[in-house]
Amino acid sequence: MALIFILTGCSNEIGIEEEPHPINEVPVPILIMPKGIDATTKALVDVFTNDNINEIGIYGTSSTKVIYNGISPSQIGSNQELIFTNPSLVYPTDGNSITLAGYYPRQSKGTAYTINNNSLEFTLTGEEDLMHAAPINAGNQKTPEAVNLNFTHKLTNVKFNLVNGTENILPDGNISITTDAPNSGSLDLSNGIVTIDQTSTTTFTLSTDINANTMASKETISVNGNLLLFPELAYTFKLKIGDQSYNIQIDTTNSPAWEEGISYLLTITIKKLNTLKSFTKSDNKAESSSDSFVQGNIIQIK
Repeated sequence: MALIFILTGCSNEIGIEEEPHPINEVPVPILIMPKGIDATTKALVDVFTNDNINEIGIYGTSSTKVIYNGISPSQIGSNQELIFTNPSLVYPTDGNSITLAGYYPRQSKGTAYTINNNSLEFTLTGEEDLMHAAPINAGNQKTPEAVNLNFTHKLTNVKFNLVNGTENILPDGNISITTDAPNSGSLDLSNGIVTIDQTSTTTFTLSTDINANTMASKETISVNGNLLLFPELAYTFKLKIGDQSYNIQIDTTNSPAWEEGISYLLTITIKKLNTLKSFTKSDNKAESSSDSFVQGNIIQIK
């Protein structure tokens, strides 16, 4: 499913007559209205509210010239109109038609994304969604077009369950889940194609407040939160308990591919743990012994 916005242009409602004024003297606002937002969307953002509305970026071109480069609404009005403040979102006064595209978010943890040559360049943290709305002709000042701005999800959403299937005493400390993966790329605003920078790698970490006491019940525990990652890549996950890290052996039999806009559930079962620490000379980090066994099974949930 997707997040859908409808854009309409209107000149009569603002109390300005189109005639006999020349077209280049009549500013006509572009109105953006929410339409049919689906609460079962496949990733984190399932509704635009006043809390996240200013993270929408609008990219507009007219006659190959960029006229709006990341303009964002400031709030949602009482009639659900998205309100733009400075600069205002209006049709160009030269009468040329414009094309509008959208993207979300405009930044990651305070780091602004940039647009170069019709392409959004970004860096992920594993927490933010990434969406794109394909460019649509919005008409011009004299003949505004009503269009749907349809946001689709570009990342893979991974959720997690934890199961304690061992009689071993678990190490002290909270549990976290990590994966090393690319975190930078670009989004072509003209067609929605994501290009991954394979040279940019970071450790994505999902921290939890789950510990040995929580896992003692042997019940399946749903982990709050998730990781949003690039689609169509091979991922290796680790389970970290306190200062010890265990490789998760994923059962790839019948496991689905990581697709964009799809949510997956990775159930991590602790089969056996050897809690004796073994340190590597290179990084002095604690790793699990080779006879530990932590298994992962993946299913598609949306």
